[in-house]
Amino acid sequence: MDPTVAAWALMGAGELIGMRWVLWDRARQIDPAVYAGLMDIIEGALAPRHDRGADHHDREDRA
Repeated sequence: MDPTVAAWALMGAGELIGMRWVLWDRARQIDPAVYAGLMDIIEGALAPRHDRGADHHDREDRA
């Protein structure tokens, strides 16, 4: 995964979720279930993918 693309995607998700619950609904905090879901997405995007080791290197070699 391209780190720049991942960074922008994660920033966009955080910004839009913040806007949705804090600005538009004027909530004092983001719903805990929504926050947990966002954290799952962030952790999944940033976690090392050991199961793709060979494929990842193959793609780098072709680039």
